[in-house]
Amino acid sequence: MPSPFAAMQSRIKSACLAKFANVTAMIDGVAVDGTFDEIPDAAFGDLVPDTAPTFSCAESVALSVDSVVSISGTEYRVASVMPDGRGALVARLK
Repeated sequence: MPSPFAAMQSRIKSACLAKFANVTAMIDGVAVDGTFDEIPDAAFGDLVPDTAPTFSCAESVALSVDSVVSISGTEYRVASVMPDGRGALVARLK
């Protein structure tokens, strides 16, 4: 069981994600609010080696590698997913 502070931090992070979400993605037929960051591949040339788009959402969402995430009519596959340590998941998309 998480400490009281960790539980509170997780609730606050979930509330912030819900309030400041910039997209509603479809994941396995379920609408999920989150933050989508799409960075063009050639934005910084060789200075930034990994420029894949990311999608962040609450940890409570069932998100795994190879899940299909549909955002604004474009389908992505999850290449990797990691908790950010503050109540959210960050999925790198391909």
